[in-house]
Amino acid sequence: MKRYLVIACAVLYREVCQCIASTPAIVDVMFLRQGLHSEGQVKMPIEIQKAIDAVDQTKYDAILLGYGLCNYGIKGLHANVPLVAPRAHDCLTLLLGSKETYLDYFKSNPGTFYFSSGWLERTEQPGGGQLDFSNFNDETIKESIYNEYVEKYSEKTAKYMMEIMGGMLKNYSRVAFINTGTGDIAANIAASKDYAEDNNWEFEEIQGSTGLLQRMLSGDWNDSDFLIVKPGSTIEPAYNDNIIKAGEMVLE
Repeated sequence: MKRYLVIACAVLYREVCQCIASTPAIVDVMFLRQGLHSEGQVKMPIEIQKAIDAVDQTKYDAILLGYGLCNYGIKGLHANVPLVAPRAHDCLTLLLGSKETYLDYFKSNPGTFYFSSGWLERTEQPGGGQLDFSNFNDETIKESIYNEYVEKYSEKTAKYMMEIMGGMLKNYSRVAFINTGTGDIAANIAASKDYAEDNNWEFEEIQGSTGLLQRMLSGDWNDSDFLIVKPGSTIEPAYNDNIIKAGEMVLE
């Protein structure tokens, strides 16, 4: 029987656990905090690589990543056993079931901000709250958020995150809740609608799928949807429809 370790973003906690219960393989799991994505393409790979290096890799047939490329957040990752990553730009592909489904919706619905049960439950915000744009134009609130980001991350990261949050108010016009059938669906749909109403955005519920995650956790790795990185190689961006590719490790 195969044994895998999956290292995934906490945003996918419910979906990953649901898939683990259905796979014939033995799967150990390690969830990392959602805020890694916000810390940029330098810090995120370092933290994930630390998690990979901290485990006894001889126990596993492969290490599976519950991440997309995520702003180059998995660039350079490597392991002493096969490292399997979905061909995905970010976690939306993992929540929708395929990169094709994501691209089709993204192209047809620009200016969409996405929620899922995991995003509503796990997104890191100052004071431990959920993501909320409704009071972002209040200068006192903006200053409080900025100062907390500076303390937690850095001044450069704080400025970047504030720009992203501010840009959402200007460039987004709709909220889509991705329903993967996990969590308190009714409550999370209601919360998503509230965010949309607070910002005068449209709302839509769209059907999610755990199919891609399920196949990854079950060892069903076709080349179209997954990259298998052999020991001695790393994950690199492909800059084409494959999204990621294997690269040679650079020995220091």
